[in-house]
Amino acid sequence: MGKGINYFGFRERYRINRIIRPVRDKHGSVGYDHLRRDRAALAECVSLLQAAVEAKPDDWVCWYALGDLYQPLGELVKSVRAGEKCYELRPRDPRSAYALASNLRTLTHAKYVGQQSYIEARTEMHEQLAAIQDYAESFNPDRSQEALDELGMTLDLAAEWCLVLFQRVLALGVRGEDKKHVEETLDALYTEFPRLREGVCLTRCATNLVARGKALAARGLLDDAIRQFAEAVRLNSALGEAHFNWGGALLVSRRESEAIPRFREALRLGLGSQEADAHFSLGSALRFEGQLDDATVEFNKAIGLRPDFAEAHWGLAETYNDQGRLYLAIAEYRVSIRLEPHSSGARLGLGTALRRKGLLEEAIECYRDALRRDPVHPLLHNCLAVALHQYGHLDDAIAEFRETLRLAPEYAEVPQVCGSFGLALHEKGLFDEAIRAYEKVLREAPDDAEVRRLVALATQGTPLQHDDIW
Repeated sequence: MGKGINYFGFRERYRINRIIRPVRDKHGSVGYDHLRRDRAALAECVSLLQAAVEAKPDDWVCWYALGDLYQPLGELVKSVRAGEKCYELRPRDPRSAYALASNLRTLTHAKYVGQQSYIEARTEMHEQLAAIQDYAESFNPDRSQEALDELGMTLDLAAEWCLVLFQRVLALGVRGEDKKHVEETLDALYTEFPRLREGVCLTRCATNLVARGKALAARGLLDDAIRQFAEAVRLNSALGEAHFNWGGALLVSRRESEAIPRFREALRLGLGSQEADAHFSLGSALRFEGQLDDATVEFNKAIGLRPDFAEAHWGLAETYNDQGRLYLAIAEYRVSIRLEPHSSGARLGLGTALRRKGLLEEAIECYRDALRRDPVHPLLHNCLAVALHQYGHLDDAIAEFRETLRLAPEYAEVPQVCGSFGLALHEKGLFDEAIRAYEKVLREAPDDAEVRRLVALATQGTPLQHDDIW
């Protein structure tokens, strides 16, 4: 199982060679191994392979080669992430498991941070190789530690996961010299980490992967986090925490349909103190998918487990609002605000439900109360503007629309905002501004007959009456 292109089949070697051929031709049609020893050629190969995976993200062969080539460049984090992508695409291919295991193996060098005698011996060896080959793969424990930190991974997790993956390579049926090489690598790892010799606990390794995924998600690296949670589930499908966090990362990524089965499985397996959170998250995913009746069931389950769960009351209120059950929505919004007085979202929802119910004075006061707490919230200003317009306070409404656009200039391209602003301007007799607002709506909906009618009226200087709008 030679690391790199020599472990590919004919078609896979052909594909890689076709991609990197410009570099090979430039450097005299040299082989892949020579390119790995020439830093300039190596960087050129990496650039070509990066372009290849951008064009075709599911090309596992290119991800495999990238993981291999990032190593001699010292790009250890990129190497691991490429290996993870390769393994994600081909989880039952021993080559994918081997690629990721090998990339993680480099991270275990962090064990030797500060062990000067070992570092000097390895450095001397690499200097001798460098004199012969003009290149040697770097052994840099400090760089390995930096990569662990950036990946949100501990040394123990890297070593355990490495062992699990090499064991998986053997389980997937490698034979002959490949098998011998992996077994020797495992023996070396057990020598370096003797506390793991009794065997790696898959449950512990899966739990560590969940911890790493949570750290990545907290940094906004959701795709990386999702891969960790998915691998944790592969290692231990009965780990409810892994399913729950996987669902959470999918939900934040707006992949609600994928998140729903993860939350359901987490709840089936049991989550203890996190059960209410799982019902809330499942309710949120169902609501976004339009399954409103099921969403109300889940929010109510969350509240039953934790009556002071402000977000669950808010989620239930939002769902009632979506269903047009306004009295129930208003009641739940009020509970959420009582439990979480600083919640702008709950006040925004309450104001909208009150306005839809025709309770305009209460809605306006609700929005204003929210803005006293969060004065730079553009959506609150926009909703207040609509309520003021509906109530007949035209000048105040226009002022609030202008404040909305000052705080969030991008709202000037949102059809709903432009349409509402246009109506207020039209009623005020500011025809040119109203036309510009209507035209922005028509960019998104060029066949909207009603907006075209309003443009014609404004062009003719025909004002709108308040009753014509509301």
